[in-house]
Amino acid sequence: MISGLYEGQDGDSRLALRVDVDGPRPTGRVSGDLFTVAGATISYAGSFVVHAPDVRDGLIHGRGDFTFDVPDRDVRVELADGAGSAVVAGRAYPVVFASPTSAACCSNRTPWSGPCRSRRTGPARCRGRPLRPTGS
Repeated sequence: MISGLYEGQDGDSRLALRVDVDGPRPTGRVSGDLFTVAGATISYAGSFVVHAPDVRDGLIHGRGDFTFDVPDRDVRVELADGAGSAVVAGRAYPVVFASPTSAACCSNRTPWSGPCRSRRTGPARCRGRPLRPTGS
């Protein structure tokens, strides 16, 4: 099973990747949140979701719907043995398995304000409304 939460960073960009393509009652989606990192400051950059991606032998591919402008909407994830790589918004991230449930991204590590309910995939939402990054 490859579904779960994966995390990775490429320079000043951090990725929280939610994979829900196998296991009991999968949604058949891949989604994630991107953050910019400047020293100790982490800022929310945007979210994406891939509805009905092509999944074959640990390789996941599809076109993402992004909450911000991107140079490339193709999302490609390759996972094996709890690690792999993800190409999102034209940028490559090495990723490692962080949690068996993708809802773990609602922890206090994210820079969103307000209470957050557990969620499986899709853009960051709380009580049905999109979450706003802190300070906006």
